[in-house]
Amino acid sequence: MSVPLPTPPHNIWLQRFKRLAQLTASLNSEDPRFPIIMTLLDKCDRDYRTDNHASFIETGKRIRSLMDTPITS
Repeated sequence: MSVPLPTPPHNIWLQRFKRLAQLTASLNSEDPRFPIIMTLLDKCDRDYRTDNHASFIETGKRIRSLMDTPITS
């Protein structure tokens, strides 16, 4: 059983969204990762709106992993 994490202050949410923006700055609609990353960013937005700290962090890790994966032709 996991213990719920405390709700982070508003400025921590802003820092997390800023980090996501930095991670995805090079993403464009022609990138094969675009659809899944956009879906994951939508999930981050829902996590923020529902104050789901743990899910936001896990989704952010998935985005980072995808952005770190080289694009193959």
